[in-house]
Amino acid sequence: MPGSRTIETSPVRSGPPVTQPVIFQCGVAKSGNFWLYTAIQKLLDAAGVEQRSFIQNQPIYQQAKDWTLSFPEQASIDVLDITPQAYVTRISSRFEQEITDLDAYLAEATHVWSHSPYRAGLSDAVFKRVNCVIYIVRDPRDALLSMADFVFTPYMRQHFPTAHDDRDAYLAERIGIFPKQWAGHVKGYLEADPALGVHILTYEEMKRDLRGALVGLAGWMGLADIPRDEFDRLATSLSFEAMRGSRPGHINRGKAERWRTELTPEMNARIIEAAGPTMTQMGYALD
Repeated sequence: MPGSRTIETSPVRSGPPVTQPVIFQCGVAKSGNFWLYTAIQKLLDAAGVEQRSFIQNQPIYQQAKDWTLSFPEQASIDVLDITPQAYVTRISSRFEQEITDLDAYLAEATHVWSHSPYRAGLSDAVFKRVNCVIYIVRDPRDALLSMADFVFTPYMRQHFPTAHDDRDAYLAERIGIFPKQWAGHVKGYLEADPALGVHILTYEEMKRDLRGALVGLAGWMGLADIPRDEFDRLATSLSFEAMRGSRPGHINRGKAERWRTELTPEMNARIIEAAGPTMTQMGYALD
């Protein structure tokens, strides 16, 4: 099955239940990051965790919460960019603030979102300070197609404008760049020190068995007090239909293996040439 792997991590967290966790999630853009974020938020709420937020306590937040962004919650999310020079929190492209005290930042943030690649030392410092690191992966061909749709939305045109005239031009240029970036990003997290406890989840696993993915996430996060029937309710509320209905500007098609009908054999071959070994490691079919 696509997205099936031989590198499974245990769905059960060792040790006592966590009452005030700090969760760090990461993934290449358009890999199901917002879906994962919403799932984690709902699981934390179901477990009765009192959530903290760094960004919501900054003066800019009172302005930012009224900005028109990709989805209503965007200004409320604790985003952390791990750059070679610094830790930076931001709200879309409109606000950035360097984090000079990582401990103080994480003390105010329950759930942190990032798209940053793994950076030895800098990423390790974050991972050692949080309770759980969850990395989401999606087939690079589908992630690329999803991004090709997203870059031409009104939000992206305003905040992250592309120089390309249309979707075909975007794909023609990015197909020579994105697969290598994807492979490097994913490989970095796959090869991180196992002691850091990076949990790998695929978009395809969430599509295939959402309830099972939620149970696994709760185990990884140490959330032991969620009733079994609550997972059924959460799975319904997190279905693609429910998510798209509430966030149409950010969620488009949500399909797996779109690449089979939307990429030419030549385009697929170029992606495999750049990212094939990592795709195979993740269980993705090459043809």
